[in-house]
Amino acid sequence: MSRLPDQWTPSPAAEKAIQAAQLQAQRLLRLAAEHLQGNKVPEDEVLYQVRIPADPGNPHAALHLQIVWPGVLQLVKARVGLLQSANLVDASWVMPERLAQLRVRCPADRVLLKSTMRRPHTLPVKVSFDASGVLRVMHARTHKLLAVSAQGAPFKLSPDFQALTFHDLMPRLR
Repeated sequence: MSRLPDQWTPSPAAEKAIQAAQLQAQRLLRLAAEHLQGNKVPEDEVLYQVRIPADPGNPHAALHLQIVWPGVLQLVKARVGLLQSANLVDASWVMPERLAQLRVRCPADRVLLKSTMRRPHTLPVKVSFDASGVLRVMHARTHKLLAVSAQGAPFKLSPDFQALTFHDLMPRLR
């Protein structure tokens, strides 16, 4: 094992530790999503809603843009019902103008749900779900990211998330 980060190739033991950390992060993310869904918000619950005028001359023709658990953007017309729906990942090309209208009032990093998850014999973790459809699990005291979901899929670990980095595996001087 080389001491330089760009020349480091993981040993079999380090590779096994990295895989175990990824599995643990996926398990923690699934537990956090189930915790939110079971305790905070049921399936298809509206997390954020904004009213946008459809026709300036007719106040009854109002449209509502809403973010629904688990990361769905919906366009709803009063007294009519659901007009259009898309996952937040696909909303940028399915409903680009509606997503732009939503982002004017609700930025992507706005936290819509947050909770502290406490389980027996483990440390508490903070769980947050933002307007871009990303679920984050953080250590309650240090705020270190323990797991991050894919956008619009709170039960799936993000492919970009690394549970262990090179610096986590380096020996430390005490």
